[in-house]
Amino acid sequence: MVKNPEQYKAKLNDLNAIFDVRGFLVKLLRFWPVFVISLGIAYSYAYYISVRQLPVYYMENSISIKDDQNPFFTTNTSLTFNWGGTTDKVNTALVTLRSRTHAEKVVDELGYFVSIQKDGTYQRVDAYGSIPFEIEIDRELPQVLNQEFVLEFHDENEFSLRGAWSSGGTRGAQIYDRTHTLTTVELPDGGFEERYNLGQSIDLDFLGVTFWPKAGLKAEPGATYYLRFMPFDQAVKGYMG
Repeated sequence: MVKNPEQYKAKLNDLNAIFDVRGFLVKLLRFWPVFVISLGIAYSYAYYISVRQLPVYYMENSISIKDDQNPFFTTNTSLTFNWGGTTDKVNTALVTLRSRTHAEKVVDELGYFVSIQKDGTYQRVDAYGSIPFEIEIDRELPQVLNQEFVLEFHDENEFSLRGAWSSGGTRGAQIYDRTHTLTTVELPDGGFEERYNLGQSIDLDFLGVTFWPKAGLKAEPGATYYLRFMPFDQAVKGYMG
């Protein structure tokens, strides 16, 4: 126990008065190399993550839903009161937009079952919407799944199409018609490589497409693109919700 509390408080005040803030800062400045190195490591790591990590895009939209008919002008004489909140029409629209049927229509219409990439600064990036050609898929022919095709342009019209697989044999394929039938195809040993022109139909046992030139965009010589077909169900599950 402290016999004299006032004397104890006086000693604490004396210790606080002795503390030299300027001297403390001078001592901290002696370690400035440590601070500089730590900040350099932190900023370098942040820059490495920002340029190496693939960007994640997010989009939201507002949809206006309106009744075409007033519910009070019906043959039913009962009154309907809406005290706020979402209506049945809004809930129906939400269920429809989140349904698998809607996701299938989106994937089928926009061709999201085809993955198109190009070489970026550090890694491959998604090239959807920025490619100098349009892909017309023969919906009656099987397209081999999960096998990479490389398109390398020699000029704005001619390109090489190469199948980048090491060994041939039976592979899974899919016919992207209304039934989305799964089947199998035979790939040639040693890969595949041929030259084509934009607008020329490519009719193979494992690939049936036509690359059309896109208005306003021209392919640069040496430009390389990577094409891969994904299972339809896998693409739909990726875009649901």
